[in-house]
Amino acid sequence: MYHWDLENPKTYNNKMGYYKTLTEMNFIEKYVKAPMDILDIGGGSGRFAIPLIKSGNNVTIIDKSPEAQKIALERFPEIDYKIGDFMELELDYEKCFDIILSIEVLLYINDLKSYFNKIHRLLRNNGLFIFSVTNGSSWRYVLRRIKEIVKLDEDYHYTILSHKNYLSIIKECKFKIEDVNGFLWALCSYNSNSFWVNIYTSLEKVLKLDRYISQSPWLLYAVKKD
Repeated sequence: MYHWDLENPKTYNNKMGYYKTLTEMNFIEKYVKAPMDILDIGGGSGRFAIPLIKSGNNVTIIDKSPEAQKIALERFPEIDYKIGDFMELELDYEKCFDIILSIEVLLYINDLKSYFNKIHRLLRNNGLFIFSVTNGSSWRYVLRRIKEIVKLDEDYHYTILSHKNYLSIIKECKFKIEDVNGFLWALCSYNSNSFWVNIYTSLEKVLKLDRYISQSPWLLYAVKKD
């Protein structure tokens, strides 16, 4: 999973994985105007960080995985990479970042308000926090819960909230919404390599399903420090 490369779709294990990452990257790039200072929380092997560095930005990755760090450094030895838990690390970066990314990470954060508040402190004035989440009020998530298709690890508490819940946290933590996009409407598993993926994703684009926020299975947010 750590060898994803947006410049080479063949490095992906499946079509859904490539579509998902490409959608997230396209959303991020709308707000990046190099040179910017960017923090990528949970940045893994650099699937977002390395393309952003190549575009002229300064990017720091924080991740818990030494394996991911090794691969990122093999791909781009100069990358600034810190191993550890974002909430536990002492960072000397007060108000130092223009953009902070947290893609597919909030699912694992128990105390979202503390998480948002720390990010707020690390952003420069008018800085952006860009993150993606599973939408707990979407048709897909509700259906999966009813049919017990998704069986969450009983030893771990996953944070899955509705769009309405996120709006409340965003406001309380002194951010304001710049944009929200929905995605991942495809009626396929998240690791599918079916030819149907291309059909569903094309329909998603044609029908502009990214604007149906309340029912989108996944959501991408860009919020500005208020």
